[in-house]
Amino acid sequence: MAGFFFGRGRTPEFAETEPSRPRGVIVWVHAPGALDFDALAPLAERLDEVFDGCTMLITSTEARTGPVPLEGLVRPVPQEGREDEFIAHWSPDMALWMETPDDPALLAAAARAAVPLVLVGAAVPPPTTGRARRVQRATFDRFGHILASSPAAADAILGLAPVRPRVEVTGPLIRLPDPPPCSEGERADFAALLATRPVWLALEPAASELGDILAAHRFVLTHAHRLLLIVLLPEEADADAAAELIASEGWSHARRSLEEEPGERTEVYLIDTPGEIGLWVRIAPVTFLGGTLAGGPRAPALAAASLGSALIAGQEGRGDDPVLRRLTEGGALHRISGPADLGLAVDDLLSPERSAVLAHNAWAIATDGAEVIDRLAALADAALRKRRG
Repeated sequence: MAGFFFGRGRTPEFAETEPSRPRGVIVWVHAPGALDFDALAPLAERLDEVFDGCTMLITSTEARTGPVPLEGLVRPVPQEGREDEFIAHWSPDMALWMETPDDPALLAAAARAAVPLVLVGAAVPPPTTGRARRVQRATFDRFGHILASSPAAADAILGLAPVRPRVEVTGPLIRLPDPPPCSEGERADFAALLATRPVWLALEPAASELGDILAAHRFVLTHAHRLLLIVLLPEEADADAAAELIASEGWSHARRSLEEEPGERTEVYLIDTPGEIGLWVRIAPVTFLGGTLAGGPRAPALAAASLGSALIAGQEGRGDDPVLRRLTEGGALHRISGPADLGLAVDDLLSPERSAVLAHNAWAIATDGAEVIDRLAALADAALRKRRG
């Protein structure tokens, strides 16, 4: 391969600066932003099974998060002008573009090499006009299959480019959590202890959110006099400070770490023992996701969704958290504009009819990532068979 010259220096051959291409199947995954490797792990496992060994080549324009899945290989996005060298060196059997079709030059290089292209979790494209819209249309047209994240995204893409047979709604590729475990005997004991009492859960709230949560609880108690609030603290939380705040406001409360149980007059039950999310989400039909009012670390939304609880969240993470975005788009999350609306949301979702709809949608979304993986595995298998005759 000929070298490229810039000024007086000669750019090294691409192969001189890159690891050797592994043998066997390579599926190239490109993300125009940060990529959660935990979400890729189940797909990597499935492709490894389908092809009896598969290397996942990963490029991303932002820092990665999580461990590299299986035989994954992380490489930088090629410099401008070296896209064809990148494709020739790695010779991927298939390319998965995540959410947004960025980098037209890199896409064009893949298309010239006849690499099968699939857009995964396609989002609503930004509005454009004129020449930019034509470029956008041509970019979408390069993909052999487009898996849209939502019906709205599919409609927007179909309105932009004549790709109707190639667009389907599958949702995004998201992390598939194992439902948090719990002791069934303990769950049954607490369910019997609480009997018909209404219950709601504040899941891993930030310290600055606890006052707003207690205010919401006080509001709902005016309608539901036997209501119990369970506060499950993050493992790193200051449990003593939370207990002091609860006591200072005059709440009748019990504390899990002291081996106390909620009695008939207990209004707040503080869970300050680790590893019990599976128990309390199963107990509470309504869950507020901590960290979505004040920001910072957010409660594990998919873990709660996988257990069929109706979910409430504030506006934090609305745009940058793909899990919260998917839950919102799928009608599985009650979004509130601020702390003042939390009590109203809890009061509304204490209705079994209202909470059942959200809980069903949440459970469906928490488990539908398996369908995306099945579809991608089938597309990869078909692409490889066609590519190798």
